[in-house]
Amino acid sequence: STTAMAGSGLFRLPAALNPMDWLAQPDKPGISPEPSYQRPQGGIEARAFGNVVHLLVESMANAIARGEEPDVTQWHPRAHALLRAEGIAPGDLPHQTQQVVRALENMLMDPEGRWLLAPHTAAASESALEDETGRHVRTDRTFFASDAPLASGEGTLWIVDFKSSENSGSDVAAFLAAQKKLYAPKMLEYAQTKRAQLGAETPIILALYFPLLPALVYWQAE
Repeated sequence: STTAMAGSGLFRLPAALNPMDWLAQPDKPGISPEPSYQRPQGGIEARAFGNVVHLLVESMANAIARGEEPDVTQWHPRAHALLRAEGIAPGDLPHQTQQVVRALENMLMDPEGRWLLAPHTAAASESALEDETGRHVRTDRTFFASDAPLASGEGTLWIVDFKSSENSGSDVAAFLAAQKKLYAPKMLEYAQTKRAQLGAETPIILALYFPLLPALVYWQAE
């Protein structure tokens, strides 16, 4: 399901912008080329779950970009091995592994989740950025597409963060609204960093995707 908070209207890329050249730029010195990274929020299990899901989501996106269907038979053993390497206790491995597999299956079967993984213009997973203060940050997925999911077009830059949070209550809409409020400031920082590279007029959509639900929340960056 989608909670849409995007503005209406059509957008165009700046005439001088070549998105392929921009996203193909090599990382600046000091930014690790390693595609995965440690996420600070949450306890050990939450961090491990997030790291493994992000690694396997990137693997799925790469397979789809090559025109291949992701090999679902490999998810369980890969997730188990990666979670074990992250330090998950043996007694917790079966449940955590199943949660990772469920997140991946949800995303692959969800039309909007699958759309996020599609080979859009200049699509990149966990691309490195340096903001105006010199801090190194990574965005989970960026690409150019329409200003709404599943629509045709490539005039808007999407900045997507995958979240492993799961709603423990019954009010999904309230949960998603709270998550948007929590992460909106950080997402806006990503947008400001991108606009410093692309130009202030660049239309940007910020999005959070929750594969365990599954649900997509998106809104237009100010």
